[in-house]
Amino acid sequence: MKKVLLTVAFGFVALSLLRAQETKSYQITQNSDKGVPSFIRFDATTDVTHENFFEKLKDEFGFQADDKFELQKTTNDKLGVHYKYNQQYKGVVVYGVQYIIHEKNNTATSANGNFASNLSIDIKPTISKDDAVKKAQEVLNFEKYKWQDENLENALKAKTKNANASFYPKPELVIAPVNGNYKTDEFRLCWRFSVEGVKMTDAWLVFVDAHTGQFVNKITLVANADVTGTLNTYYYGPQSMQVSYNGSLYYLSETETRGPSNSQQIFGFNYNNTNGSGVVAITDNTLSFSADPVSVGAHWAIEKSYDFFYSRFLRNSYDYQGGILNVGSHYYDNTLGGANLAFFKYGDSSMVFGDGDGITYGPFSGVDIAAHELYHAYTHFSSDLAYQGESGALNESFCDIMGVGVEYSVFGLQSGLPLIGEDIFITSGSYMRSLSDPKSKNDPNTYLGQYWRNTNPDSADHGGVHHNSGIQNYWFYLLAQGGSGVNDNGNSYNVTGIGIDSALEVAYWTNTTYLTMSSDFNDAMLGSLAAAVELYGMSSPKVQSVKNAWCAVGLDCNSVGIKETGNELAVSIYPNPVSNMVTVVSDGKPMLVNLYDITGREIISTQISGTTNNLDISKVSKGMYVVKVQEGERVYKTKIVKE
Repeated sequence: MKKVLLTVAFGFVALSLLRAQETKSYQITQNSDKGVPSFIRFDATTDVTHENFFEKLKDEFGFQADDKFELQKTTNDKLGVHYKYNQQYKGVVVYGVQYIIHEKNNTATSANGNFASNLSIDIKPTISKDDAVKKAQEVLNFEKYKWQDENLENALKAKTKNANASFYPKPELVIAPVNGNYKTDEFRLCWRFSVEGVKMTDAWLVFVDAHTGQFVNKITLVANADVTGTLNTYYYGPQSMQVSYNGSLYYLSETETRGPSNSQQIFGFNYNNTNGSGVVAITDNTLSFSADPVSVGAHWAIEKSYDFFYSRFLRNSYDYQGGILNVGSHYYDNTLGGANLAFFKYGDSSMVFGDGDGITYGPFSGVDIAAHELYHAYTHFSSDLAYQGESGALNESFCDIMGVGVEYSVFGLQSGLPLIGEDIFITSGSYMRSLSDPKSKNDPNTYLGQYWRNTNPDSADHGGVHHNSGIQNYWFYLLAQGGSGVNDNGNSYNVTGIGIDSALEVAYWTNTTYLTMSSDFNDAMLGSLAAAVELYGMSSPKVQSVKNAWCAVGLDCNSVGIKETGNELAVSIYPNPVSNMVTVVSDGKPMLVNLYDITGREIISTQISGTTNNLDISKVSKGMYVVKVQEGERVYKTKIVKE
């Protein structure tokens, strides 16, 4: 559990009597186990920005001369602008150690993340890259590696048009914690690289000590989902969908029907009951594809999942840039349960589904499972939660949450909202996981409570990722639907539900905006509260419901302090970059909106009064602009890019 500085419900107190005399524009909401800030809120008077954050707060963190921070990614959404930094030590990346600074109006509103303090590591490796690869091969012991397969190597060279292309690992130096445990001081200089076997599920990200050759950690690159379900004609009936046609054959793929400018590509493949060797494109002489309703269902489910994330969150595929989606059906692997499986593979962005055994399970490609697998890709390109321990449980939970979200968007509340994989069981009434009652499947509903699993990455299920996910799953259910009871700690709770739509908003922006690779449940609690404040305002009862739901699942929620950042103008402007239409979301009061080019010349000036307004910039030239929204003396400004 994190070390908590504040013991208040929704206000701030001085950090100590000694600091009570100081005037600061920020408050440290919480410290990590190592005593460094893990969540910070800024007052409206602050002059802190992402550019000066690490200098102005260096004393709070205790930075050494060798500690540096490199900007990894900038995102702009309706919650503000978010700058994610990676820690470096002597120029080497500290893997998974990241800090995010959140801004509005070009000043910081909050910041969160982790920091590896007091590092003392020799960054000159002793063993070579090739020796590290050999060590990984010894430990993983795959039957055959991709770079050993001449056909795969030649196919890669042809695809990339690079005669030197190879699947042989490309080790890079990083500093990483032993067994992925960021709460200890055991950080090592490592060769980090991915290793893939010929079999689809043989894929790991490995860390080998660059001095001793010891195996430090491994993270699976295959997000196994033991959830169940499929979507074919006898599950849900005929569904409308699009396929490709080349003049003679129909392909269960699409290249120009959805997403921005109809550019999204979704390709369907048949594995022919193999684990990768028999894969072919799915075709038919007619438009019906009547011989393969299972593949049709899987493809339709991925379509609906993509549409949900794009229409609700303006997410253009998993990578924000229309990344290709591969949908594989009829997968079989006798070392992983035969046909009883579904998973997402990071390397080639494939969602893969087995047919089920026909006794207990039908095909594993139901709409909630398809969405679950696809959201693994979305998580990988946002928070990138490491697939082990608590971060892996959060990864699984967010995928479950979005799975039921997509199911709800397609079928409504009658879809069995609290359940995961209820459709594919041959026996009616069965399911894989329950959001409303995790304990019904021996999953915990209280942090460290009954059914809690060992989070050591070497323990079963990569540290209990499919079981401990029940903690956040139950938090989401209570947040959406409400509920009361007594948790495993003997604490009573009563949560007022905010509805599934608002709960989905909180969950999505928590994962996308506030979490990092090594985030744990406590980080998810803090992130969700910050997201709720930005979405609904400090005074909203929805913020209290978010907090109460975390209390219900056993997190130390009463230690959390939250403070409004002042009387700033509450406005969200998105998307960014934009093609034709800018959406301005406000509190509905009359406001003036101006668009300026980079020289300060006014391009557009208009009045708005509704909560959601669209600003047409289709006739504006490509380039960078400033949007200014003003209501009285309150002003909000942000930069946008016209594509």
